[in-house]
Amino acid sequence: MTCPGDACEDLPRAVWIVRHGDRLDFADPTWRHTATRPDDPSLAPTGIAQSQALGRQLRRERIAHLFSSPFLRTVETAHLVAAALDLRIKVEPGFSEWLSFGVVPAAAAAAVAR
Repeated sequence: MTCPGDACEDLPRAVWIVRHGDRLDFADPTWRHTATRPDDPSLAPTGIAQSQALGRQLRRERIAHLFSSPFLRTVETAHLVAAALDLRIKVEPGFSEWLSFGVVPAAAAAAVAR
């Protein structure tokens, strides 16, 4: 949104911080044993439903930007919310937490390599 002069100063602003939906590895502990990327699980079916519900809920808000960390579950969550809000996702590697040395989501690794 652009405003002439300082017309936007009086508008309320909010930052929404949302955690990803339920993870597949939490819903199915055996998933990890056969996974290609065991440290980057996708959403569980309940996580998909949660993300779709969040998108519907956030339609009431004036959201201009949608950021996501590069983990698969967060991008999937953001994708479902973005579809409901008709927004593009901005993937930001800096929003990631890396708990295991050497485990870097593919999108983050590509961004760091640039």
